[in-house]
Amino acid sequence: MVNCRSQKGAYEITDASTGFIYSDILNWNNYKLSFDFQIANWGTNDDGGLGIIIRANDLAQYGMLQIKRSGIGPHLYINGGWKVWQPKDVNMVFDEPVKVDSWYKCEISCDKSTVNIKIFLKRRRIFDRIWVIPAGVFMFKFDYKDENNKDQSSYMPFSLTPEYGSIGFRAWGPEKAFIKNVVVKKI
Repeated sequence: MVNCRSQKGAYEITDASTGFIYSDILNWNNYKLSFDFQIANWGTNDDGGLGIIIRANDLAQYGMLQIKRSGIGPHLYINGGWKVWQPKDVNMVFDEPVKVDSWYKCEISCDKSTVNIKIFLKRRRIFDRIWVIPAGVFMFKFDYKDENNKDQSSYMPFSLTPEYGSIGFRAWGPEKAFIKNVVVKKI
């Protein structure tokens, strides 16, 4: 669900598990995205937040940078399977936690598979890191029930080419954030 909330002059991102993308830039390879954001609810595990979709070919294959309370958690989403990294595992922990109801500015530059992420509180930079989107073939585990209703697992290979794709936003379940002043430019 994406709603314009006049009390904050921003778009509300909540209960958008598939997310949404800006389809006009699907073939862009190098771009800079900037926007202001405010977290309103971290979600059920209290460390969800706002997902920034990058390098989306469609809503079945994309990279995502999840702004959590503690840092940025990169994700890859391919045909229903998630590969998730925690902020501490990829050196993307904030020096100070993001606070609910404070406005922050985020700048993300995508240059092929290199993603530079900067976050500002007022005019003070509080985060500046690079994440390189892994490329190649990934094995995703899928859990399912067989014909006898027994739990089963299977691994499926998927390839990823992170050199182009659109931007968007995502929030799962009760996660809620506001965004405004969204600008995307080719670089």
